[in-house]
Amino acid sequence: MGSKKNKPRPAASAKEEPRPRAVRAWSFSARWILAGIVVLGVFLRAWYLVEIHDAPDFAAPQQDPDVMDWYARALVTGDWTVREGENDPEMLTTPYFRPPGHAYYLAAIYFFTKCSYLAPRLVNMCLGLVSILLMFRLAKRLYGETAGLIVAFFMATYWVFIFWEGELNDPCLFVFLGAALMNVLWEWGKGLRARWAALAGLICGCYALMRPNILIFGPFIAFWMAWIAYRRGEWRRIPASWAALLCMTVICIVPVTIRNYRASGEFVPISTYFGENFLIGNGEDSDGVTPWTPYLQELEGTGNWSVWVYNNVVKGVGKELGIKNMTHSGASSYFVQKTLKFIKDHPWRTIKLAVVKAILFWSPIEITCNKVVHYEKHFYAPLKYLPGFAMVAALFFVGIVRLVADWRAGRLGEGMATVRGLSNTPPNASRAEMADKETKRGEGERDRMRDMTLLILLFVLTYYLSFLPFFVNGRARVPVIPFAFLFGAYGLCRIAGYFQNGERRRAAGWTAAFCVAYGLASIQYIGFDPDLSRWHYQRAESYMRQGKVDDAIAAARPILDRPETASYMHMRLARLFAKADRKEEAFQHLMAALRHHPNDPDVRLSGAAELIKIGRIEEGIKHYKETLRLNPNDAVAHNNLGVLLEDQGHFDEAYTHYSEAVRSDPAMPVARNNLGNLMARLGHYEEAIRHFAKAVEDDPKQQDYHYNLAVQLANAGYADKAIERYQKALELDPNDARAHNNLGLLLAEKKEYEAAERHYREALRVVPEFVLVYANWGNMLVNQGRMDDGIAMYRKGLEISPGDAGLHNGLGYLYARAGKDDLAKMEYEEALRIAPDYPLALNNLGNLHNRQNRPNEAIRCYQRALSIDPRDRFAYANLGDVYANQGRWQEAVTAYENAIAINPSNAVAANGLASALIKLGRFEEGIRFFEQALSLDPKYAAAHYNYGAVLAATGQTAKAIEHFKAALAIAPDFQLARDMLGKLGGG
Repeated sequence: MGSKKNKPRPAASAKEEPRPRAVRAWSFSARWILAGIVVLGVFLRAWYLVEIHDAPDFAAPQQDPDVMDWYARALVTGDWTVREGENDPEMLTTPYFRPPGHAYYLAAIYFFTKCSYLAPRLVNMCLGLVSILLMFRLAKRLYGETAGLIVAFFMATYWVFIFWEGELNDPCLFVFLGAALMNVLWEWGKGLRARWAALAGLICGCYALMRPNILIFGPFIAFWMAWIAYRRGEWRRIPASWAALLCMTVICIVPVTIRNYRASGEFVPISTYFGENFLIGNGEDSDGVTPWTPYLQELEGTGNWSVWVYNNVVKGVGKELGIKNMTHSGASSYFVQKTLKFIKDHPWRTIKLAVVKAILFWSPIEITCNKVVHYEKHFYAPLKYLPGFAMVAALFFVGIVRLVADWRAGRLGEGMATVRGLSNTPPNASRAEMADKETKRGEGERDRMRDMTLLILLFVLTYYLSFLPFFVNGRARVPVIPFAFLFGAYGLCRIAGYFQNGERRRAAGWTAAFCVAYGLASIQYIGFDPDLSRWHYQRAESYMRQGKVDDAIAAARPILDRPETASYMHMRLARLFAKADRKEEAFQHLMAALRHHPNDPDVRLSGAAELIKIGRIEEGIKHYKETLRLNPNDAVAHNNLGVLLEDQGHFDEAYTHYSEAVRSDPAMPVARNNLGNLMARLGHYEEAIRHFAKAVEDDPKQQDYHYNLAVQLANAGYADKAIERYQKALELDPNDARAHNNLGLLLAEKKEYEAAERHYREALRVVPEFVLVYANWGNMLVNQGRMDDGIAMYRKGLEISPGDAGLHNGLGYLYARAGKDDLAKMEYEEALRIAPDYPLALNNLGNLHNRQNRPNEAIRCYQRALSIDPRDRFAYANLGDVYANQGRWQEAVTAYENAIAINPSNAVAANGLASALIKLGRFEEGIRFFEQALSLDPKYAAAHYNYGAVLAATGQTAKAIEHFKAALAIAPDFQLARDMLGKLGGG
């Protein structure tokens, strides 16, 4: 038989584009090129990893990754201790605020790597390399080998992928899962098998645990499946595929839902951050990029803003709504309702904001997320010179326009260029074989290409639209970038095809279109300036968390001269530097905050407080006063200035500012509390009680206020009321050792010794080294007539704390009571050796000298005590006693008057002053002070006797007899009173 001749094929015209040459086999050259691309990707990632290994945040991440890192480590180690300075996010008892998927991912890595900070980066980069291969495979299947290699090259070299793979964050997972999902759905499209739908559901479920908006894409997948099955006439396969897709997605999510319910009792499928993010994205203060609002910060209440403090926001919502136990889901629902109302009331503002976010999504500058990514790119050499997002946007839009044009012309995938040495057909294939291959490929293959292209476009569109109700940042757009490269590769292949086919005008036109697109994409249409100060601040803060103080100071230095630096950065750094005892650097940042924000009362207020802490008292006072000039009704400033002035001994000014604080904010219990403390310090116990009682009324759950009220009730002589208040304080905090000790003291005074001992034991159980308890317990034993046991108790305390001056002083007092003056003197002197400026020990040593008839030594002790504390409430009274014993009546009067000025409730000083005045012949004044002494202490036997003696001397016999009888009723063994009563005939 003769061979059949092939008919000659007509040459293609200039207007007719050749049919595609794509089949699924791929060439030897492609493998080598792909291998080279992967090697390049490995090189760039390894280089970048070396660069960031010593970065400050490598082991001290910022913002959201910080909390996720803490949570992942806690899951692995069981250590839920929160870092000092951070708020406890209460993640064991609340539903997830952020989706937990990335924390689980980190925990799995940490479990196998002993919590290594390097390991997650290595895994991320491995996933990045796999993503290169997945996107190559997808692009090759759709648009041919050349497109696949172009996509692989961009995946390997685009700096954003490399950057995020080096972070403890989730974008690299979205890239991997997105590429894997599309490859799986391609496989499903081959035979409509349910197992591929199940795998797609598994990927969607895992994705949703990190970014729930993927669930919006789920129905589109389902409809896409139905559309394909309908076209092929295979409807019966859809129920199984839909069931597999849905079930596997739900199976991934349900464990998190159960965990949320068990932890909090709330039904929260994944997380609760929808409401807050919806509010942030649509409000009066929203700008489309800032991830917080002043309203939310006000709800939070501490001035901080991060995932660490979201539970404070929920509590703030509860206070605003008057709901005691506000739930996280309830807060989220409230934010949604509040935002919907805003949208309804401000539709044009909402539309304008949505347009702004739609444009900012394509910003050539990386919009800040948890880090200032823009400056990270410029800092690290492996990233610095790689193209930015403008290239991505240009590739995407040019590719989409070319693809849509081809689709509408029915020529999708045709005219694709190939790189020399690559072929989509077997080697040496003839045109006839290629044509035959094309025929076999047929419409079905092109339909699959269109189907998959449509699905990817839907993914990009739904993902893009899903962010518009919230706020945008550079991290948010990372998942769509691989598909932007996919469409960009299509466009590049078509442009290169024009070159290969000699169509220079079309090639030049589309090349020019790409250049124009690149230029347009490089324009920042809506202003956004990455915060360089924040970049420096975050680096400094991460250094401080690792104890690298000098590095932190160097990192923070550039922001000192940047007026645009936010005040909180200076304030937080100042606190950190002050804590590290770098007060000069702390001062520099405080002054920078005050210099750059002179009219901000909050900065003035906080700055003044921090200046005080580092010892810059005068500067602190100056800025408090400036705060009050800006806002005369700033209760916090008044209160804080009052504290400062009180510490400096300016009690009248302190009183004025505390009072102004209470006037400006009557419901400010801390100011009431401070005013009460000042009144108590001045001896005005009744007024102190009034202020503490109001503080308790304003904030009944503040245990300290109950404790302080109890202290002053006891000082004022209201022992029973003090006991009740201490008991209330202990209800609020059963482990308050102070309250147990003081309650024991009061019960001992009432001779309820067993109850007192129980409280002393409780105090020592809570704080075994609380040596004051040993002193009080020892005194109680002495009052029970057990002097030796009392002394032994003091000795026991000294075994625990041999350097406790108070114990030595108290033991000296017991020795003095026991008549062991030499031992008493030794203990007083030891107390003063340990604490030379100890006024009470000086008073007791002076009393010992006075009793031993050494008045000059006693006077020196009292005067030294007063030089240490001019308002010592014992020294003036003791000095008055010495002067009275010496007959120095005028000096005694002066001393007693000073004692009463310091402590108006001092009945002993009032009695001494009365006696001295009588000696000076000032009877009316003397009688007035006797009456004052007795009004302060009606059971003061000596005052009754002295007053009775004066009354007897002035002929007021009947009244004198009454007072002598009162003295005897109090002290039956008071022989002088009995003798006087006998002389007056009243006995």
